[in-house]
Amino acid sequence: GARFAALQSHQGLGLSLLDAGEIDRGVASLRRAIVDGQAFLERTPTNDTARYQVALVRLQLGETLIQAGKRREGCREVRAGMEIWRELT
Repeated sequence: GARFAALQSHQGLGLSLLDAGEIDRGVASLRRAIVDGQAFLERTPTNDTARYQVALVRLQLGETLIQAGKRREGCREVRAGMEIWRELT
C-alpha cells in the first residue's frame, strides 16, 4: 500500500540525509517512516515484512540518537525495534 511505500521512501531519505550529515532532518524522516509503518500495520497487523521494516527503522533511529548523545531516547527506540524482531522469531 501507499503507507508501506511511504515508510520505505522516508527511510531511504532519512538514511541519505544522515549520510550527508543532516542529522536533524534525517532523524525527522526516520520518525515519519515509523509513523507511516505503524499506520500501515494498523490495517495489516500480520504483515511480517512491514513489521520487520518498522523494526529496522527503529533500530536505525535508535543508533542515530545514541550517536547524537540522546542515549535514553535512542535506547528506547532500539528496545522497541528489538521487541518487534523478537516477536517475529
